[in-house]
Amino acid sequence: MSNVISDNGLAGFCFEPQSLMLRYSKGGFGSDTVWDEIVYNKILRFEGRYVPSDVRVTRGGKLYLTLHLERLETIPQPNSADFTPPPAAVAVNEKLVVPDGRVLMLDYLLHQEFPKYPKSIRPPGGEAVVKYRIKTDGSVTGVQLVEGTQEMGKAIEDALKEYVYRPFLVRGEPVEVEVKQEFAYHVH
Repeated sequence: MSNVISDNGLAGFCFEPQSLMLRYSKGGFGSDTVWDEIVYNKILRFEGRYVPSDVRVTRGGKLYLTLHLERLETIPQPNSADFTPPPAAVAVNEKLVVPDGRVLMLDYLLHQEFPKYPKSIRPPGGEAVVKYRIKTDGSVTGVQLVEGTQEMGKAIEDALKEYVYRPFLVRGEPVEVEVKQEFAYHVH
């Protein structure tokens, strides 16, 4: 069984035939896209939930992280003090969230418009880097050109105004996110 789990068709999962293994992949179609894959293996049923005994994460085909569950047991009486943050801890929503741009594009982007670059941009094209914020409702605001020409920056800003993201949640509440992203335009 396999299924696509993102609105843009760039992430999906499947159960391997004849096994208890779940494979999750995400990536994109751009030349600079890095595909990630997470394999959950030796899945156990524990207290009404499914838990993998082994997890393997690859990024761009290279092993990135492995996890192995040695022991799984019930906590008879959880102590609430074990889940209380230390006095010096800073609440997450007091700080602006700054995720990796590729994760943002693949996992949260619901709608995008491609920039309409002006015809004055000559071969081979160019690159631009912009910073912007995603508001709690998923809309984009505060676009700033960091690198690149003003022509490209204007086209990217106009396109970003049409982007819509799934809200980023921290402890179940939507938060503002700051993004720094590169755009490339190739003229042939």
